[in-house]
Amino acid sequence: MSLNDITDVKIRKLDGTGNVLAFADITLLGLYVVRGFKVMSGENGPWVSMPSQRDKGGNWRDSFFPLNKDARARLTGTILEKYGLLAPPPARSQGAEPSADDAMEPVDDL
Repeated sequence: MSLNDITDVKIRKLDGTGNVLAFADITLLGLYVVRGFKVMSGENGPWVSMPSQRDKGGNWRDSFFPLNKDARARLTGTILEKYGLLAPPPARSQGAEPSADDAMEPVDDL
């Protein structure tokens, strides 16, 4: 799977009170939609859970999954990148001085 195969990513953010931060759907090749990815909160930051459903034994099984680590990294990276674009910046602690990273870039008038 190349990044060009993922032609769209839709993110639905949640209120942030649980481990699920957002739901994501992807479009592959502009032809297929895969729904049910979850952006989850983890100790090392957000991660992506694959779409899954319960089997007859009551166990959860991924219903869509990459076949190798490289494909998984590209898929989850694309979803997390889109989630990151929608996520609010981390809140600055009260009374903290602005850093150089907080400075706004000048904008040229058109």
